[in-house]
Amino acid sequence: MKYTSWLAIILLFLVSCTDKNVYTLELNLKEKEIYQQKISSNTFIKQNMNGQDITINMILNSDVEFAVLEITPDTNYVLEAKYKSMSLEMQLPQTKMSFNSETFSSDDLFSQVLSNMKDVPFQVIMSKTGKVLEVKDMDMLFESLTSQFPELGEQQKEMIRTQLNESFGPESFKGNLELITAIFPEKPVKQNDTWTSNF
Repeated sequence: MKYTSWLAIILLFLVSCTDKNVYTLELNLKEKEIYQQKISSNTFIKQNMNGQDITINMILNSDVEFAVLEITPDTNYVLEAKYKSMSLEMQLPQTKMSFNSETFSSDDLFSQVLSNMKDVPFQVIMSKTGKVLEVKDMDMLFESLTSQFPELGEQQKEMIRTQLNESFGPESFKGNLELITAIFPEKPVKQNDTWTSNF
């Protein structure tokens, strides 16, 4: 009987020691705080058009500000995001194009659109493990931006919306953000544990 009680105490001690060595790794953002993120990506696109290989090098830079509006009961973050600056450079086989929200001429329409995107809020829902669960209000943002240029035809507006969506839209935004944030494991870990992040 005495032996059994000592065994129980030893097992209890081992369990508590094990529990102390288990860690939950996650984001620890604070409500009402503002966080800054700089994103820079360099993408090579190779495609075949009419039997000819074409390579496009695209460099995208953006500064984004996140304000933590709320931490929900199921521990997701509700963030208000705003682009603070953006630039896009494309090296094509025959030409190079550059667009920038900070420096542009009056005939550089796409850069003007980027400039108008600055400080316009949209919403991001993110889990504590850094997964972007939802990006809201971007489609309406692109629609309202192109409507500020009544001199454009509908085809031109659609081309601009398509380029905005490919470079700065929800999927691009989610992918660039999760490269940095979606690194945490889904469950508590011990020292020397490994895990894989898929995004």
